[in-house]
Amino acid sequence: TASPKLLGFVDKFRSRAGEYPPDALSMNAHDYVWMFGLTIMRTGKYDSENIKNAPPHIAKIYFDASGWVLLGENGDRVGGSSYEVWAVVIEGGKLK
Repeated sequence: TASPKLLGFVDKFRSRAGEYPPDALSMNAHDYVWMFGLTIMRTGKYDSENIKNAPPHIAKIYFDASGWVLLGENGDRVGGSSYEVWAVVIEGGKLK
């Protein structure tokens, strides 16, 4: 969904990577890295248990390039998120 956060990310991505537009994987990776960084900053702990257990709480308040990062009980992204469906196709005799 277009938002000021998404548009800002797209501009930065294009200026640094030279690609346009960034794909969903790029936006999600950006948001998850920031979400885990916020987890460490808010809890003051850098360990795997902290990162594993805190994101659902942190995710409730996090909105960025890919939208709201809401997580279910298993850590899967849920609710209101946009996503892409990818497929392997043959174009010109080559897999793409």
